Amino acid sequence: APANQPRFDYDPLTGDFLGLLLETSRTNDVVSSQDIGGTLWSVGAGITVTPNSATAPDGTNTADRVSFVNDNIYYNGPAAAATTTYTYSIYVKDGGTDLYFQEIDDNGFGGLRYQTRFVFSTKTLTISGSSVDRMRAPIYQELPNGWFRIIQTFTTLNGGGGFKISNRNFTQDNFLWGAQLEI
Repeated sequence: APANQPRFDYDPLTGDFLGLLLETSRTNDVVSSQDIGGTLWSVGAGITVTPNSATAPDGTNTADRVSFVNDNIYYNGPAAAATTTYTYSIYVKDGGTDLYFQEIDDNGFGGLRYQTRFVFSTKTLTISGSSVDRMRAPIYQELPNGWFRIIQTFTTLNGGGGFKISNRNFTQDNFLWGAQLEI
């Protein structure tokens, strides 16, 4: 919705009206969030990114297929502020391997790690990493056409280095779209 205009919320599966949506203003710190593997992403040799290869949740043909073979792709994000709560979300769709794994590091690759694993067939989310005590339980929203929005909220400790948002060290094949990192 445009600034200073009401925004309404609807159930993503049924389309039923849920009411007025009240939320604070936020800024997405993932620049070009629909361009997974673009210029601000570091793509390892074992990663294949096929841009604009599927219909995204918004109906456009802008979802990227990302195939991982024991390698990393990560977003070179802004510096993390100390003791600050962030929420990261991304839209994912299974490309045939039934697994989505992400890791967020709050200080380059030397900070706390927030890991989330999602199994599509069982709709199971688990967390792990060096900082489970600083994470809220992850949630997912199921959308039409096999899409899920994975949402992870965490609180940084020291901050300093840039965020690294990665998918790594698993063989997985997913469609990704709309990465967001917000305070």
